[in-house]
Amino acid sequence: MSSILAWPQAVWTWLWSIKADTWAAVAALLSAGAAVGAWRTACQSKEAATTLTLVEKRRWHAERTPQFNVTCTAMSDGNTANLVVTLIGPSALDRIDRLILTVRDENRKEPSPLAGAADAEQLAAYVWGPYRLRPLGAEADRTGRTALPADLPLGESQVYTLERSIPPHWVSDAGQWRRERDNAPVRISLYCERDGDDPWTVPMEIPVEAANSATGA
Repeated sequence: MSSILAWPQAVWTWLWSIKADTWAAVAALLSAGAAVGAWRTACQSKEAATTLTLVEKRRWHAERTPQFNVTCTAMSDGNTANLVVTLIGPSALDRIDRLILTVRDENRKEPSPLAGAADAEQLAAYVWGPYRLRPLGAEADRTGRTALPADLPLGESQVYTLERSIPPHWVSDAGQWRRERDNAPVRISLYCERDGDDPWTVPMEIPVEAANSATGA
């Protein structure tokens, strides 16, 4: 013990400096660990805030889904009908800047007996349902499937002229094909855009009313 106490002061100073450096290193490691922990907490908080923001955005978007009143009335000529689309809500949605109506096909499609099965181009050329949009006019594309874009303020209506769908060329009895669809609803999809919002797509099935029942006669 006496020999240790007899060590020169320089040795003691060196030993204390090692101890001080060790504690400084430990403190630095603890500080780094705390910094990493704070960073992880901040990242988790940011992720939670982002998730909450997305949930709120989706909820807000769902609450603003356009609400429509849609009627379809067959005309007395037996070949045309009027489809009236009215934007009735919600009150937070004052207008639709871009409305595109598409006539959807029925679920059943008959293959071509000539080709064995109709290809996609053949099927797309026909609207499989009772009515299509009047093609090549001011309202629709050449197939009568998709309407040209229109804007629609809240409480206002957009009127579309429909005509009886043309049976596919491979159907042997066109009259029978049409009669099978006489009581079928018009299946539509309403694609809606509003500046500042994500778009909505609203599918609907609209029963066809006779002209006299629509007027109450």
